[in-house]
Amino acid sequence: MARRAWADHMPLSMAHGHIGRLVNIWALVMEFEIPKMSQGTDFVCVLKIMDMSNKELSANVFNPVRDCLPHVKSNGDIIHLRDVPIEFRNGAVYACFRKKFSSFSLFEGRSHNFTPYQSYSGSDAAVSEIELTNKEEDLITNLRNWFGDFEFEI
Repeated sequence: MARRAWADHMPLSMAHGHIGRLVNIWALVMEFEIPKMSQGTDFVCVLKIMDMSNKELSANVFNPVRDCLPHVKSNGDIIHLRDVPIEFRNGAVYACFRKKFSSFSLFEGRSHNFTPYQSYSGSDAAVSEIELTNKEEDLITNLRNWFGDFEFEI
C-alpha cells in the first residue's frame, strides 16, 4: 500500500519561528556524516541541508538500527523530512528526527526519477512507496534545477 507524502512544507528560513513544532521539510543534502554511535544508545547521522530560501539547517537523525539512518549517495540529493520537531539547543536551531514518529525519503539530486531510493517511517517501518502529487514533483524538479545553478563558496 502506498503512503501519501505531505505537500505542505516549511522553508528553512522559517525554522526559528517553528521551535517546538513538528514540520515537514524538502531540502538538498549539502553535507552528510557517516552514521556513528551517539552519546546515548542510538546511532546518529548529521545532515546539513539547504533549500531555495538559501538557509542551512542541521538535521540530526537518530535510530538504534544503523541501516534505518539516511544513507545519502551524494551531495545534492533531496531529502523529505516529515514530522520532525525543530529544536533549539546550545545556541543552534536544528531539526531532530524522532525515530518513533518522524519519516524521511531520499531522492537522487541529479535524476529525473521521482521514486525515493531510501525511505523510513517511525510509525510504519514497512513504507515501500510514496505517492507524490504534481506539486511535490514540481518541488523536487525545482530543487534539482536550483542545485544545478548553485555556486558553492570556497
